[in-house]
Amino acid sequence: MSTPDQTDAAAAAADADADEDSLALEVRADQLPVDVIERDTSIDGPASTIVEALLGTTAKLIVGPRGCGKTHLMRYAWVKSVSDVNQPLVVYLSFNKYLHLEPLLRAKSNALDIFHGWILSLCYLGLYEAIEEHQKRATPIAEDDLWIEHLKEDLIAIAARLERGGALQAAHQELFDSLSLVQLKQAIARLATALGRSRTVILMDDAALTLAPEYLPNFFDFFRAIKSSNISPKASVYPGTTEYGPRFHVAHEAEEVPAWISVADPRYPQLMESIGTKRLKEYERVPQEIRELFKYTAFGIPRAYLTLLRDFAKAANEGTNQKRFNMTIEKFMRNKEAEYLSLIAKAPKLATLIATGNSLFKKMCAELVAENNKLAKTGEKQLIIGFQESPERNPYVERMFSLLVEAGLLFDLDSLVSHGKARTYKRFIPHLGALIGDRAFSDSSRGLSPTDIVERIRLPDLKHPLRRSASTLLGEDVISHLKLDLPPCQNCQVARTSETAKYCVSCGSKLTDASAYERCMQIKLSSIPTLTEWQRARLQKELLDVTTVGDFMSLRDPGTELRRITWVGPVRASRIHQSIDAYVGEFLF
Repeated sequence: MSTPDQTDAAAAAADADADEDSLALEVRADQLPVDVIERDTSIDGPASTIVEALLGTTAKLIVGPRGCGKTHLMRYAWVKSVSDVNQPLVVYLSFNKYLHLEPLLRAKSNALDIFHGWILSLCYLGLYEAIEEHQKRATPIAEDDLWIEHLKEDLIAIAARLERGGALQAAHQELFDSLSLVQLKQAIARLATALGRSRTVILMDDAALTLAPEYLPNFFDFFRAIKSSNISPKASVYPGTTEYGPRFHVAHEAEEVPAWISVADPRYPQLMESIGTKRLKEYERVPQEIRELFKYTAFGIPRAYLTLLRDFAKAANEGTNQKRFNMTIEKFMRNKEAEYLSLIAKAPKLATLIATGNSLFKKMCAELVAENNKLAKTGEKQLIIGFQESPERNPYVERMFSLLVEAGLLFDLDSLVSHGKARTYKRFIPHLGALIGDRAFSDSSRGLSPTDIVERIRLPDLKHPLRRSASTLLGEDVISHLKLDLPPCQNCQVARTSETAKYCVSCGSKLTDASAYERCMQIKLSSIPTLTEWQRARLQKELLDVTTVGDFMSLRDPGTELRRITWVGPVRASRIHQSIDAYVGEFLF
């Protein structure tokens, strides 16, 4: 009979194996080493157009949902530029920690000024990173020609302190107050000249600051201000939900470049093939017909394609290919729905719109499944559903659709198609993974045939979309009750009158929203899904004084604290730390 210690050791060993397997494929581009980005990036077909836009001379907005490749292609463009003197000087910045500054909006009257200074700090750090990469790869240049007026260590300390919500030391506060856009532009021009580049590109990744919209107008003011004849800013944003503010006019200030590649693009299958071949060593273990079907299941998202392939390959001992495929699809769409619904925790005021949007999405899929079943023997298919534009343009309905587009559940075909004076339609393609899982392209009475499903998907489209309205699918009563779930006055608990209200109509107190950052800090470590079951149990049992994300983030030396847990050494402590950081990063992104 095993002793408790033996059982615990066996559980720890099993956890290590599971943890090692979970790290076998990194699908987030911001976590990939530079050499992997350089070696394994696929720029076939439409991806090459995006890279050209990133390195081009004009301001651009790179538009697409999570996982579509915005970060990957930005980092590739940055690496590509280093060794090619014909390319511009490229500076890469990531704003993925913007929400760490969100509490300042409620605590500091000068929060927007602090945010602006934070951006300037990131730009200087981006210059340092560009210099270091050039010195490693290109012909070294005398350091005297590459000087920056502010020390890197000071800038790192300032950015980190602001992201933790702390007050700056006196010396750092003085430096922070001295930062200016004029000096930054001078530094950029000086470094570009020293590196032999005639112009500069500023890549601003994760710039869709949708969970702190108060910062967005300030960010796009900076975008406009940094732009010049020799500096071209490029920012990655979300479709539908990024608000540019009253002073930024997209058509005039920057050109939009779609990064979400349509499954209807004839170059799409080859791009996905190239990505799978380069990134997944088990690629050939997945049958070709399954790979072809997964290309459409991924719905234009490279990260999704790699996840599908990996999960199918991992289920090698789970039975027939049909069973493995069904399991993989079900898990994928279940996670996709959970990711979408997780927006409720991040933005509770959107809870009704998100939940109703989920119902709308399922009804859209059901309508298209029924339509394609009717078309089974006609040699045509229907992927597009058109929604009649309401004369009064219900803003809640529009926002509901925008959230579905941002989550990657709907592909917006981006143009209004008119069918007569009174009928104008907005066209969408629902996620093909959901349609495939619901058997829109296969006979439910027969077994799986991936080849047949792919052939059905590749059939010609019907001339006109399936036409519906939100009120038809959901009912007028549901549409009339759409609302924002605004928190009541924190002083007297009286309901708010509108989203734009600044003061309570009852007691006159200033109205504030709950902080998404603070909600994240209150999450229990024992509920974090990126940790294994064994890790969650150990944290709950042995780290008694550290129960929430906020407790963990406040530790001066998390690694030492984790190593105090039984069976946790340096390697496992590092993995636990990475898992918690990954969860926080996802929540606050």
